Amino acid sequence: MFDTGEDDGEQILMEEFSLSSANSTTRAVNWRWLEIGEEDGMEAGDVLLTTFFGGQQEGLRIQNGDRGIETSVDLSFSTQATMNFSFRRKSFEADDAIRIEISTDDGATWQIVERLAGPVTDDNIQISTANLSPWVGHVVKVRFVSETNFSADARFYLDFVQIRHTVVKPELTYSVHLPYVVSPQPDAVNDMIVRAAGSVLTVRDEFNVTSYANNNGNTSWSTQWSETDPDGVAGPAGNDYVAVVSSKLRFHYAFQTESIQRSVDIADAQSATLSFDWQSLGLDWDEKLSLLISTSRNGPFTLLATFDGTNSNHYSVDITNFRSADTTIRFANLNRNWEWGEWVTLDNIQIEWTVADVPTAPPPTETTCTDCIDTTNLETVYPQVVGASDVWNEDVKKQGDGITIAILDSGISEHQDLTDKKGNSRILAHVDFTDGGGVIDDYYGHGTHVAWRSCR
Repeated sequence: MFDTGEDDGEQILMEEFSLSSANSTTRAVNWRWLEIGEEDGMEAGDVLLTTFFGGQQEGLRIQNGDRGIETSVDLSFSTQATMNFSFRRKSFEADDAIRIEISTDDGATWQIVERLAGPVTDDNIQISTANLSPWVGHVVKVRFVSETNFSADARFYLDFVQIRHTVVKPELTYSVHLPYVVSPQPDAVNDMIVRAAGSVLTVRDEFNVTSYANNNGNTSWSTQWSETDPDGVAGPAGNDYVAVVSSKLRFHYAFQTESIQRSVDIADAQSATLSFDWQSLGLDWDEKLSLLISTSRNGPFTLLATFDGTNSNHYSVDITNFRSADTTIRFANLNRNWEWGEWVTLDNIQIEWTVADVPTAPPPTETTCTDCIDTTNLETVYPQVVGASDVWNEDVKKQGDGITIAILDSGISEHQDLTDKKGNSRILAHVDFTDGGGVIDDYYGHGTHVAWRSCR
């Protein structure tokens, strides 16, 4: 289902039907197409990812009757919506047609948005725009499906589908679901630990009980695990999202912004190390679990590592530079939503440190920077991974001022993300190299997306 989960404003969803995947999108959302009339995947059968126009175009081919594709789009908070798509009809006879239909009741009933009929063979790619505004306020299903009597020689090729919709999310009253806290009884072992110079202290969680307050170390954590769940379904019990399952901390089917964190006082550490065992299954492109750390429970957080794919290993990292009375580790999904059956497990999470001879002074308090970029809530982790965020707020700030970028792509449309702080357009010039009559509006969507990414 399409569900951007982004802030208010115009959202653009794009499916390009490349041969690599029919489930990818140029934005970090989950776009899932289901076949109609067959279930053999889009690599075979009547619904097939292929090339057309002599191999010049990639797209989705539909042939034979009652065949097609469908997907779901969340227009619950949308005020208006349009769908642009490009296509080609080949060898259509008079009774041949493709119906574009929409449903607001999960497919129980369908309404025809547009009908593409014959007789015709399109010599060029055709572009059509359908108004979806009458159906906003719902999670809708959209489908492209052939007529029952579709001719055996007829072919329909779908090049791309783009949905633009304006989102205005209402102000909601949130219920905060906090874990149930049980005051622990005095721990005789922990009470005997003296923070003497040279002593080695550990906090550790082996997740051998279903609890966010567990500790298997020789001294105490400052807090229990604190989970942030966008759906308000906090653990530690359960099978989805974040929970303690089979003596491990597991992220499963995790949504963007899903996270869990825990704090410990290591202000007296001479050196400190964080370590744990991890295993991942089925994480695809741009699906990963991020490890972050901070000297405060409220951040800002620094990215230490990401875990993705189908892998398993032991991880260890020196965290001496993050010692404080409130050192906090956080595991979070900062990227796209995961799919069902994709997970990461964590076990034996431990922080070990050696007590210094003299208590280490806390980090100096930083002065407020009025023109700095906030790096604690970036849309993706990539600026931190490549080190770009390290130079944004140096003494001589490198934030892109005075830089002009030229982009050769499918065009560019005016958009609020391409304006400065005063609302003025940042598009300086444009040139049409096609026979479009000088019109630079981006009917395809890709050029605008690339421009937006380039100037972030």
